[in-house]
Amino acid sequence: MQNQQGNNSGVQEVILIVEPHPDDGALSMGGAISKFYENGIKLNSVVVFSDMRQDKRAIRRKESDSVWLQTLSGEVFYLDLPDEIFHKTYNDKLIIDNVSKSVFVQCIKGLDKLIKKISPNKVYFPIGIGGHFHHIIVNMCFDMIFEKYKEILFYFYEDYPYADLSRITYAKYIYRLWEKYSIQEEYQLIEGYIGMKKNLISKYKSQIEGKESDMEMKLEEYGKAISYEGIIKGHKLQSGKPYERFWKVI
Repeated sequence: MQNQQGNNSGVQEVILIVEPHPDDGALSMGGAISKFYENGIKLNSVVVFSDMRQDKRAIRRKESDSVWLQTLSGEVFYLDLPDEIFHKTYNDKLIIDNVSKSVFVQCIKGLDKLIKKISPNKVYFPIGIGGHFHHIIVNMCFDMIFEKYKEILFYFYEDYPYADLSRITYAKYIYRLWEKYSIQEEYQLIEGYIGMKKNLISKYKSQIEGKESDMEMKLEEYGKAISYEGIIKGHKLQSGKPYERFWKVI
């Protein structure tokens, strides 16, 4: 199925998934990624932050290459921005100094350069749920990118597992998006793709050691919970089937 075209025009569809760290795409939208792959869509990832410890960085890069290059036959790019820059906080807020400002600018420029290079039809950004500052910074970069590429379809994906830790945090960030943009909630049915999603996540062994035993069950249950929430909101979804949730900027 991999050789099918991604759309009806005969031109292969190209998707870029922006990951603050390796594994964020697989964790948050691994079911949709698996469906895209089976439909012959060209998949690309860009990892924004890297561990500055060379041994850790090498391990995580090898894991990410295994997912995007070998399993998904796509490409993965690394901006290699230093992740420790944004660890400083004050009252749960980012401390922005000249160094961190410079890294933020590098993030925007790196994403801009890559989008020009690969010309994606769709780009997926994290919402920035859960107070994880690397995710928040990447989400903040969206503003600058969105203004330059009106011809691209932009989506936000639901940062997992952070979205599952605090519903008030989740709701707050969705509300902020709603205030700022016109967004449309969309759902991807991932029934039959939970195993493939687990397979992608399992390749990030340095991050999931000791957590594999009930992973598939947790992914299935979380996907079903998304369907129940969607039905309550009025979406025509299949009750008890696993879904992943996205927000399209319209």
